[in-house]
Formats: sequence, C-alpha cells, structure tokens
Amino acid sequence: MEIPEINKRVLQLIEIYTNRSVKKFAETIGIPQQTLNRLFNKDTRTGKYPVVTTEILVSISKMYVDINANWLMTGRGDMYLNSKTEQGISLSPEPALDDRLLIMIKEKDAKIEEQAKQIGRLEAENEMLKAENNTLKKDARSTDAGGATSVAAVG
Repeated sequence: MEIPEINKRVLQLIEIYTNRSVKKFAETIGIPQQTLNRLFNKDTRTGKYPVVTTEILVSISKMYVDINANWLMTGRGDMYLNSKTEQGISLSPEPALDDRLLIMIKEKDAKIEEQAKQIGRLEAENEMLKAENNTLKKDARSTDAGGATSVAAVG
C-alpha cells in the first residue's frame, strides 16, 4: 500500500516549511510529533497508513493561512491561496523565515506566560509579607502599650 495522497501533501508542507523536520512542524502547528510521524509509516497491526485527522488539517490551516485548504484536503487547486504577485511583491511565504518567526513567537509567548505566573506569585508573596508586617506592628504597639502600663504600675 502506497502512502495516501493527503499524507504526501502534509509531508510536502513539512519539507517546505521546516526543511523536513517533523518535530519543528509538529511544534509549529501544536500537534504531538508522534502523531505526525505515524502518518508516514504503516501501522504494523493493519498494514495501512493512518488517515490525516481533522485536527491536523485544522491546525495546519490555522497556522499556515496562506495554504489552500481545498488543495490540502483534495489535492485540487494551487497549494497557496495567493500564489500571484501584486505590485511586484510575492504573496507566497518564505518558509524558512515564516517558520523561524513562528517558533520565536511561540518561545516568547511561553516566556511571557511564565513571567506572568512569576509576577502573580511575587505579588501574592508581597501581600502576605505586608499582612505579616502589619500584624507585627500591631503586636509591637500593643506590647509597648502594655509594657508602659506595667512599668507605671510597678513604679
């Protein structure tokens, strides 16, 4: 059994956008690498290639908005939605640059998310320390007041 045409088209995108790196492509579209790897190998139990899932197709279409979904699913039409040029500017992407930018954006998003969590933890810790400090000040005032009363009563 030959690899299904739709699986070949996914493989073609992997070759174009990530220079044949299934790992990078999987990261870019948010699908586990193992899920994509299975598409290109026969299932040992059935002897057939797994079918590309709707989840994979949607993830590709969301991440690579320039890809013609009709081409991706059926093989009909152009690969790119805007393969023409307008005013001398090519609307087709430069895969290597797109891929690098998407990876950088995802890395920055993850770093921002981690920093936001850390800020939240630090703000909570700050509030706890303020409350503890206020409690200590109240205790110190009441001890001073009580101590002054005791000393005056003794003297």
